[in-house]
Amino acid sequence: MLLRKVHAKSNGWKPSAFKYTDHSELTRRYAFRSEDLEMFDLRNVFKSICSRMLYTMCLYLFVFGFFLGYMKLLFYFSIMNDYPRLTGNNSLLRMNPGVSVVPTPSDRTSLVHVRPSNPVSYSSLVDEMTAYLSYYQYHFTGGMFANCEDLRGYLNPRRSCRYNLDLNRIYGWLPDPVPNATGVQVKCEGLTQVDADHLGTICYYDMDSLKAYGSGQSDKEWCRRDHGIFNSVFYPFINQGNYQAPLVFVQFRNPKRHVVIWIKCYAIAKNIRVDVNRNEGSVVFQLLVD
Repeated sequence: MLLRKVHAKSNGWKPSAFKYTDHSELTRRYAFRSEDLEMFDLRNVFKSICSRMLYTMCLYLFVFGFFLGYMKLLFYFSIMNDYPRLTGNNSLLRMNPGVSVVPTPSDRTSLVHVRPSNPVSYSSLVDEMTAYLSYYQYHFTGGMFANCEDLRGYLNPRRSCRYNLDLNRIYGWLPDPVPNATGVQVKCEGLTQVDADHLGTICYYDMDSLKAYGSGQSDKEWCRRDHGIFNSVFYPFINQGNYQAPLVFVQFRNPKRHVVIWIKCYAIAKNIRVDVNRNEGSVVFQLLVD
């Protein structure tokens, strides 16, 4: 008893001075109100989202600007405006131009299916031909265009089908014509003998015929030759201003109806390699007239 009293006096502790506090009261005293807590969380979340968005935008803008500057420097020193980077045998065509046909039905097929009784079936072909020849029709009148009737003569029961043949442009390429030729000859015929029999009469319209016979020649005079010519005066192509490729039209007068006819057109020159199977120096397409 004596020790317990001394210890109590030395510490100043009295058993009756201790009292228990209710936990609910402690919670109400020190806890945030729910409204304050929600507002505090929303502000922090909003600040965090804004800062991250700003950082991301600045980062991507910097990367995008760096990429644009790098590509501009790369293209400035590697790609020239006046001539391609790869020329000669290093180019894709390797100094061996190909032949293309205008108009084309689509990128997925080479079959031209037309119905003379239904103009809608070939209206897209006429539109493509009109767009391609708009420059020539604006600068030249008569001649090869005299019988076109503003391109309505592309297809009708009397004249049948007319195509424009184009020799692919290769920078700096010069043709080496065969003997007695003024340029690159181009010829169209059936892929097989049966196709050739179904094609009927083939007529060519080019600048050489226009200069030799004039614009007033008859249809038979236009069909006198068995080939067209891309004249050498149009070559080489070195990206001249307002350059226009030479025109050669081929017309199939009376193809057999309701038969798919395979047609091959190929260029003829000493420095043009022709391989129909690989479409080198040539083009193959099909014609079906109902």
